[in-house]
Parts: sequence; C-alpha cells; structure tokens
Amino acid sequence: MLITLSENYSNALSVSDKNNNLIFPGVGDEHDDDKVKSQSTTGEDKSNSNTDSKKSYSEESKKTEFAKKVEKDKQKSDDDNEENNDPSSYARLNFVAVGDWDCNSKAKKTIKNIEELDPELAIGLGDYSYSGSVGCWLKLVNPISDKLKITMGNHDAESSKKLKDLMKYFGLEKQYYSFNFENIHFISLSTEVPYDDDSKQYEFATYDLEKYSNDPNIDWIIVFFHRQSYGSGSSPENEEKFTEIYHPLFNEFGVNLVLQGHQHIYERMYPLSYNEEDDDKPYITDDSSNDYKNIEGAVFVTVGTGGSFPTGLGSTSDYTAERFIKYGVLNVDIVNNGRTLKGEFYGNDGKIYDDFSMDK
Repeated sequence: MLITLSENYSNALSVSDKNNNLIFPGVGDEHDDDKVKSQSTTGEDKSNSNTDSKKSYSEESKKTEFAKKVEKDKQKSDDDNEENNDPSSYARLNFVAVGDWDCNSKAKKTIKNIEELDPELAIGLGDYSYSGSVGCWLKLVNPISDKLKITMGNHDAESSKKLKDLMKYFGLEKQYYSFNFENIHFISLSTEVPYDDDSKQYEFATYDLEKYSNDPNIDWIIVFFHRQSYGSGSSPENEEKFTEIYHPLFNEFGVNLVLQGHQHIYERMYPLSYNEEDDDKPYITDDSSNDYKNIEGAVFVTVGTGGSFPTGLGSTSDYTAERFIKYGVLNVDIVNNGRTLKGEFYGNDGKIYDDFSMDK
C-alpha cells in the first residue's frame, strides 16, 4: 500500500493501492466522526467474515431477463475487444448504486438483484437500517460487502453506535473520501456533517475535484451522497443549502453523474447546470430523453429504492426526465473503450424500467 501526502495540500492524506485507489482526507477534524477510528483502511478487519458465508448459486438456477442481458453484454464486449485486437480496450466495467435499504424481504431481493448483475463495485447511498442497530443489514449484505463503498444517511448518523459500526466495518476514518476505479473518479460526500464553504469537507472536495478533473487517466467523475439536491418526491425536502454550495463545484470541475438517495423513489434528471439566480430551477443543458453527447452539467439520479417504504411522488419538476416507484438498483456500464457511460434501472422483478447513456 502506498501512502503519500497530496501535493500542495497539507491537510489531505492520500491512501491508495494500485487496484483500489482509496483516498482519505487527512486525520484531524472538528466533527464527531473523527472519534471513530478504523483498524484497517482496506476493510480487512471487518467483524464478519466475507468468505465463508457467501451464498453460491448453481448454473441451473433460473436466469432473469437482466442476468441474460449481462451475459450477452459480456460476450459482446469480449468479441469487440478481440475483433479490435486492442490490448488497451476495456473489458466489461460496471457498478451498481442504491440507497434506503432497511433490513427486510425487499432488501434481500435487492441483494439478489446485485448478485446476479455481478458488478465490480456497489455504491451504497445511505440509510441502511431504520432500527437502532446495523447488525442485521451488515449480515444481509455480507455476500457483496467486499464490493461496497458507502456514504452515510440521516438514519445512519442518528445513532453514534450505528455510525461507529458502519465506519469501522467499511474502514472509514471520515464520512467523506474519494477513490479511483479504472477511468472513473468517485467522491463520496456527506450531508450529515458540516459542509459549509468554510468546512474541511468543502476544502477536501474542492481540492479533490480540481485535482482529478485535470487527471488525464480519468474520463468520468461521479459524486455520491445521501440527501437529494434535486427531486420531485413528495418528501423529504431537497437539501437546498448543500446544492447551493456544491453544485457550482460540480459545474466548475466537470462532474458527470451525481447519485443520491433520501427520497424513496427512482428519479433521473436531465443534465443540469447550476442556476445562480434561482437554485430551485437549474438550467437544463440537454432535454433529450435519454441519450447525451458531450453534455455540459451533470445528470442527477435518485436511487432510494433498496427496500424501505416508498415516500411517494410529488408534482413533476421541469428537470425530471423519468421517475417511478419500484424496488431495484441503478446499473452503470462503462463501454466503448471507456468513453460511453450507460445507465439502466433494473427492477427486482427482473425488468428494465429506465435507461440512458452519456458519450464523451
């Protein structure tokens, strides 16, 4: 493991390895989450074993629509790479994202959905347990825990024990951090600790986004957090102050995709640019239904569909491209030698309910 102090930033400590590239902000902060100490930045000291208890599914198990599609996509990617004879061509590269899980039968189906999609990475968008403990949820996600990167939700931070258990299990020192995954840079922000423009989180985010927006090896920048910036669910309300502070940063440094939860619905927005005159009405930079090329602004997607009760739909906003109430996950594939991002919402019933693509 390589540990280096980030250039020109004495408060940001980078912790990375060749494959995972996990980057933590520096130790020492004013927040309560600093009191949570990780035993391992790689998550190797998790209290539950990730190996012995994983379930295996036989080849004869019934394949759903999306499982068949995954196999077809994998084969097509392999065929394309062989035909191009290009050793630098990307094989299938994908991740899933979902938040607002709970510990129930619907969440179990979400886990099965993820297992059958077999992503390289899974992003948790917060609110994992709605009880006083996260033990049940940690047991539930054990089969995919080695693929999980998480952000904290309001229900995770409401209990110091829940927060401490999650931070320890996933090897986190801070609620905000970043990491590289092939040609993607992910940055996890927290809506549950101070985020004003004089906070250390804002300082970290500014430094991090500026650095990786200028990295020639990074084609995509993806931000994820819990409380939604934009949304048309009936509740909870949008996190307007957070949006006012961070959406301009997303514009400035070319963030491509923003993933959020909190509202227990699925909602995809058109590509949006920040409107300084009225932050409730962001500029729509491309009103195509689902196919975007060289866009300005970022696509915001709410995926609060992990298993918790639906919060309902409010009046449709002008910036909403698609929305519905279903349980499932957002699956994102990076194809076309890393230059195309394809997103699809896979319901836990095996159907695809939304799809979109972004081209560089």
